[in-house]
Amino acid sequence: MHTLSTLLTDAALLIGVFVSVIIATFHGELCGIEPGRDKSGLGGFAFGYLLMVIRWPLVAIGVLVGHRRDAIPLVGADWPWWSLLLGHGALGALAAFAFGRGVDHVQADRRLPAPVGAFLGVLLPLPALWAAIVGTNASWLGGPIAPAIVAMLLLAVHGLPFRARLRDMRRMATRLAQDARAAAGPPGDTPHGSA
Repeated sequence: MHTLSTLLTDAALLIGVFVSVIIATFHGELCGIEPGRDKSGLGGFAFGYLLMVIRWPLVAIGVLVGHRRDAIPLVGADWPWWSLLLGHGALGALAAFAFGRGVDHVQADRRLPAPVGAFLGVLLPLPALWAAIVGTNASWLGGPIAPAIVAMLLLAVHGLPFRARLRDMRRMATRLAQDARAAAGPPGDTPHGSA
């Protein structure tokens, strides 16, 4: 039964990590939207809230399984299970609220700073994901080295897509600005027939 519950929980966590990486990519895109650009596509970011609602229970399952096995590092068995869910819920609510504020920031024609997006999309989900993965798989992720490797891998699989999407958005903004300058022509150049 232990092996089956571990496999099922790991499957839920794998989906949760995948969804979390998509959310991190959304944050990279959000940070890459330059002021003055068309904002008509921002409605697609509403999907980010749905993804957060999907991610929360998937990770909560791993947190609860790790707690039941008394295997989450830094958390003792004397901690009530509901306190872990409360902390996980608080992080989830903060992530959703901050994501909405980021979208509002961009809609108000301001740039969302990349460090803010990196914190929200890359760093904020890591504690719960790390605790869930290490707690669920404590039988083979014990010791000091394996949990550190899990933390680094989670940071990489969230940070690299965030950075790649941010870089793509900035590259596109630069190209659009160059195209706009080229279409306007050199300064002082007037179209034929105008005074």
